[in-house]
Amino acid sequence: MLAEADESDGSFLKLAPTIAIVTNIDPEHMDHYKTFDALTAAFCQFCSRLPFYGLAILCGEQAQTVALSKKIKNRYVLYGFSPKHDYNAQNISYQGTTCCYDLYKKNVFVDQIQVNVPGKHNILNSLAAVAAGDEIGISVSNIKKGLAGFQGVGRRLEVLFKNKNMTVIDDYGHHPSEIAATIKTVKHTFPGRLVVMFQPHRYTRTRDLFPDFVTCFDRADHLFITDIYAASEPPIRGVNSQKLVTAINKHKQRSVVYLPKAHQNLDQVVQAMRPGDVLLSLGAGDITKMVRNIARELARIFI
Repeated sequence: MLAEADESDGSFLKLAPTIAIVTNIDPEHMDHYKTFDALTAAFCQFCSRLPFYGLAILCGEQAQTVALSKKIKNRYVLYGFSPKHDYNAQNISYQGTTCCYDLYKKNVFVDQIQVNVPGKHNILNSLAAVAAGDEIGISVSNIKKGLAGFQGVGRRLEVLFKNKNMTVIDDYGHHPSEIAATIKTVKHTFPGRLVVMFQPHRYTRTRDLFPDFVTCFDRADHLFITDIYAASEPPIRGVNSQKLVTAINKHKQRSVVYLPKAHQNLDQVVQAMRPGDVLLSLGAGDITKMVRNIARELARIFI
């Protein structure tokens, strides 16, 4: 059985995995953990639930996951871009949305791997999958075939519409580090002006990570920010999208537009689009419904 573990409410500590993959540990879900130390301790506890024959597969490119490797007593491997890592990617090349790299297990070349989803973060994800597959005895040829056939998942750099004039992409990213990585990937993969439409998710996250939200959109050429998606949270006084828009404009002196009642004002986004543009929607709320309506309208206009 393969399962995604959810650390948001601590429920991942009810799982008893044989193999655990930890891709990153970011200051997130502070409404539950209160402190970052408590969050990292929970990940340490999660890994400690592995049996003696189990394996923790940890990203070697993130300081917190590397620190985790030094705290746990379980068997573990690191994956990343350094030849020092147990599983590492070298000689990376990009062609459109396809990435290729030479797979090494420690210092030994294994094979060339192709991944049909863009971005360095997806290369890292593929390395984690390689490590897990290798641990359970899947052959390199079958691992390679599986990765080459993977076409991505919904709401992760999902292309909703693309022609010679326009590209519309929807992504679930709602944490600053996710947002920055996604924007970087889109800018590297798709030519043209990048227009981002972002829906903040939860008042607590917007409050706790406010400085990071101010800077994570630096690579965007134009930015729309909707009202905060509450996700059942009550409003917090002084925490709102207008404040975020003001802070980003002050930080970067660029075009950031507040989009209140976004469902009723999608025409503003449509009218801002030019031939050759890329529209990227970001957020974990109902923004995905909005951008699908925008994509249909843009497909009608930019034939």
